[in-house]
Amino acid sequence: MNVQKPIYLFIAAICLAGVSHDGFAQATQGVDLRYATLLKDPERLAATPGNTFGDQHNTESGSLSFNVVDVSIPGNSDLPVEFRRSMKIEDILLDYANPASSRLSDWDFDLPRIQAAYEYKTGWVTSDPARQRKNCSVTNPAYIAPPGSGTNPDLFPAEAYWSAPSVHFPGQGSSLLLYNQGRITAPADGGPYYWLTSNFDYVSCLASIQNVGKGTPEEVAFSSAEGYMVRRPDGTRYWFDWMAVDKTTNFITASRGTSVVNPWLKSEALRQATTALYATRVEDRFGNWVNYHYSNANTQPVRIDRIESSDGRVITFSYSEVQGVERLTSVAAHGRTWLYDYSQENLRVKPLVAVGNPDGSAWNYSGLSKPSFDWSLDQQYGSCARPDTWRSIVNFDATVAEPPGDGYRYWVVSPSGARAEFHYGLVLLGRSGVPKQCRVSGTTLPGSSYQDMLEQAIRMGGKQIALLSKTITGPGIEPLRWRYNYQSDMGHLPFTNGTSRTKILDPKGLLTTYVYGNVYKGNEGLLLSVTETLAGTAIRTVTNQYAAEGDYPKQLGRHPNIDSSDFGSAYLRPKIFTRTAQDGSYFDWSVSRACGSLCLDGLGRPTTYVEASGP
Repeated sequence: MNVQKPIYLFIAAICLAGVSHDGFAQATQGVDLRYATLLKDPERLAATPGNTFGDQHNTESGSLSFNVVDVSIPGNSDLPVEFRRSMKIEDILLDYANPASSRLSDWDFDLPRIQAAYEYKTGWVTSDPARQRKNCSVTNPAYIAPPGSGTNPDLFPAEAYWSAPSVHFPGQGSSLLLYNQGRITAPADGGPYYWLTSNFDYVSCLASIQNVGKGTPEEVAFSSAEGYMVRRPDGTRYWFDWMAVDKTTNFITASRGTSVVNPWLKSEALRQATTALYATRVEDRFGNWVNYHYSNANTQPVRIDRIESSDGRVITFSYSEVQGVERLTSVAAHGRTWLYDYSQENLRVKPLVAVGNPDGSAWNYSGLSKPSFDWSLDQQYGSCARPDTWRSIVNFDATVAEPPGDGYRYWVVSPSGARAEFHYGLVLLGRSGVPKQCRVSGTTLPGSSYQDMLEQAIRMGGKQIALLSKTITGPGIEPLRWRYNYQSDMGHLPFTNGTSRTKILDPKGLLTTYVYGNVYKGNEGLLLSVTETLAGTAIRTVTNQYAAEGDYPKQLGRHPNIDSSDFGSAYLRPKIFTRTAQDGSYFDWSVSRACGSLCLDGLGRPTTYVEASGP
């Protein structure tokens, strides 16, 4: 008798074109989807200055992304009428398994949206058996996550493929939607507010979406979703009720039997859909509005056609077929036109290579934006079997030596001729103070000697793509170069004093060191200090402290991922002290304690603070 042991959470993302000798698609890349959004909190997306080329560098994780405004029309209100595009350097197999998905190829439309990932077969659903399609008006936080896969809930529990809903505002990053349990005072008007974010956006529900499908069963299923109404702290409201499937990814897993001849007895695939509800209208508290018009079916990638405002500003979008795929080819606004060109090379992804401006100048792009890395790492490293081995791994330090020749590069050339080269590679980063909780994954890869590998229930760390160096050259420009290093202390409990450090060496020789907390469910993601050093001498140091007493950290709302990866998104951790030491003096800012405790209001804001200085 052959006993099948399922892989519970170790999922492999692949393109199902490759087939192994036994008829099953071969698992070539390991992906842990439970933590795909771990560093997407907007508070953890701080970008270094000097991003003339649209580049955004996360000083905590090292991730490299780009955000560019091609068209921006000023008007009579502060509501933006603009066209932004964004792109993140990510592995093609881990995050870009459907290269034909975006109508901007390797770039994306940076539009207001609420985004999540679900099984394609079911769409945007909850685990409430009586109200499964009521994705917004959830009656109990226990129903937030969807049920296990309709394909095979044992092989694919929801946490393996589900990415929780988060609201994204252009140029500002994303914020996780937290179930509102009344812990924070909500606005007195509107509602009822089922959700909120750490930025104090409050979310009510719309009964339906606009692009109702009347064709395939998938279109009908995706039509059943509710929309969302988001109210921002300044009173601006967003209507999110246009559905799109921005990306689909195929995952495969297998059950292993005891058969000596053929231990790979069973293989099943799941199709994941990265879905989004796009904003159709934005209105400020004075009645000014911006409307967004789309024409995609609810199972297709988003297709924006027109942006218009109450004061007469208009942007229109045109598309053409490029090598068999519909792509954005031009954007027009008030008599001016921007042109978009794509690679003609025989590449799997036909990347965006040029954006032509109305004056005839252009931005040019080349290199790899969606690489394919070898993510191999001893499966026992950092596992429950050998939990401390990762702590001895040291990432390459480009601030003291030239970065290695391996890795990949991406180039951006500005209309002036200035050229930026971005060199990136893999680094190992993680966190400390992680509970040692183990489970048998059932994973046995071909050729592996490990049987029934113990897997961490809560992630401690892993490899990720990070920027290693940035170089700017061009006519009349003395070459400018920035170099980077990243390092984390990683470990299970009782090791609870780890940090993550990032060093940046700028073209003038100034070395800036950022120290972030990385203690699980503690100071993870908080900036503890910044030190600037020149020629080995510290010339400026800033240290921060955060509230960790009384009600703090203060929970804002409920979410299933609080106990694994989203603690920082669900709790208020206000800064209460900053000391800047420079030129032989110190300058302090601190929250007063004259109120009997910390003088903070219900939203974590200081009501009284003290400033002081001295030698």
